[in-house]
Amino acid sequence: MRRAGSGRAGAMIVAALAAGLLAACAGPVAGPVSEVRVGRTFTGNYLAGRYAQTRDDFSAAASFYRAALDQAPNDAELLRRAMLLTAGEGDIDQALDYAGRVQALEPAAPFSDLLLILHSINTGELIEAERMADRMDRGGVNGLLAPVVDAWIRYGRGRSGEAVTALDRLAGNPAFASFRYQHAALIHDLAGQTDGATANYELALSAGGPTSVRLIQAYASHLVRTGNRDMAGQLYREMLRDAPESTTLRRTLARIEAGDDLPRTVPDYRAGIAEALYSVAGLLLRDQVLGAALFYGRLALYMRPDFADARYLVGEIYERAGDHRAALDTFRTIDDDGAVADAAAIRIAENLARKGETEQAETLLKARVDAGQRDAVISLAEIYRQQERWDDAAAAYGQVIASLGGQPGPEQWDLFYARGVAYERAGRWPEAEADFLTALQLSPDQPLVLNYLGYSWVEKGMNLARARGMLERAVALRPRDGFIIDSLGWALYQLGLFDEAVERLEQAVMLQPNDPTINDHLGDAYWRVGRDREARFQWSHALVFNPEPAQAEALRRKLNEGLPPAAGILRSAGVVDASGASIARAAAAE
Repeated sequence: MRRAGSGRAGAMIVAALAAGLLAACAGPVAGPVSEVRVGRTFTGNYLAGRYAQTRDDFSAAASFYRAALDQAPNDAELLRRAMLLTAGEGDIDQALDYAGRVQALEPAAPFSDLLLILHSINTGELIEAERMADRMDRGGVNGLLAPVVDAWIRYGRGRSGEAVTALDRLAGNPAFASFRYQHAALIHDLAGQTDGATANYELALSAGGPTSVRLIQAYASHLVRTGNRDMAGQLYREMLRDAPESTTLRRTLARIEAGDDLPRTVPDYRAGIAEALYSVAGLLLRDQVLGAALFYGRLALYMRPDFADARYLVGEIYERAGDHRAALDTFRTIDDDGAVADAAAIRIAENLARKGETEQAETLLKARVDAGQRDAVISLAEIYRQQERWDDAAAAYGQVIASLGGQPGPEQWDLFYARGVAYERAGRWPEAEADFLTALQLSPDQPLVLNYLGYSWVEKGMNLARARGMLERAVALRPRDGFIIDSLGWALYQLGLFDEAVERLEQAVMLQPNDPTINDHLGDAYWRVGRDREARFQWSHALVFNPEPAQAEALRRKLNEGLPPAAGILRSAGVVDASGASIARAAAAE
């Protein structure tokens, strides 16, 4: 049985970032290099650093570049790379040394500019920081960051009016609108200017594009502090509709409803700069520019060491790069005794599982579930699913569904789909079917559900006309998904529509040429239409792609014996009646 696998966005801002930053920091995700042994030559260390960087192994890349600098201490490009990666590893003091050396060689270098300005701010040299910010390169990322850093420096010097005005330099780019209004709101809020804060929060929310959770948190805190608790609660209830399992959101909503205060997301001007750096890091992470995301995430922590959300983001970056040890080390340092620590505990468990320490991960997640952390249940279910403990996975998904209370909304379709898959794999078809139907009621055009349920019905000889319609709809929704096209082709095959099956299965093989099951299916269809030589080629081809042992045995048997006559197979499957009349064609005419 073959079904499709499971397959959100600040793209406008990311598109506005500098190509130079991408060249310095980007690389395909391939996991970390296992061992670092620096060489003796500049070329060897430089090339090893480039290779490690393309694999997003930031620690190794930084080590190789530092070693290369021993042979070429005044190489500007190498200094820039070493500065970015060393800062990304959290060694800001060493990165500052590199930044000073870069500045001596290239006075307008943007990333060293930013790092040196942040250092001046942290050492209390705000006049010098403001002077440097005025000269700061405004290209790429700095086109977004420079006005915000300048604004917060001015606020730090007691000039809140000038601070808000400095943000006007972002007005020319619609992609920066929400960012501009958010920081204007935060400045007004800190200055005690309630009306200005409220107006700018509203402008930020209506600026278009995705709404950040940090913006909602800041606005809700402002609303609670200014006596509009009901509206703050409504903001969180709206977010809960999209993430009903979130313990973080539920905990904050409970505080609002209990009459508790909410802390400011930005308590001072340094935290305002950290907020901006954190936002940029999050956008770069979303766009898979991991090295740059790590650099800005670490700078956010440099400006605000207690910034739990930024530390969590750094852990996410390591996780995305495949460095689960560094991810674990980072998540374990989050001790805010609140929602971020709760979320980090789940990521710790997930990274343990990825390292093969599933028992420890399961124990940690069970403790979180027992403590009432709902979102831990989904991670626990995923571990069960990976271990093919289908009954346990179904029970865990059931806990989440039961916790929703009342009528589930369209965004909960995936919970019923996931539990349905677990039920089906556990051999509990009536329960699986009920969940798939519920998922379709909640969200009728989900191709994964249409595919899974339609395919299953065909295999069972049930609801044939409706099943075929579902699969055709799934293909229309995902016309480039080879696995879903394979499902339709195989359904047509099992319905005895062999010529149509060949057409669809040939499309599937073109889209997914290295899948043993799709090649196997096409071989069977070729055999039924009399193309025996092509059938044997496809079966042989399927054997090359490491099929499961039982499938490999069946393939070898077909290579030796071919397929039995179609009529008997179709009759036993309930596709033709005793006279040989096609039930499939009759069903298609319903």
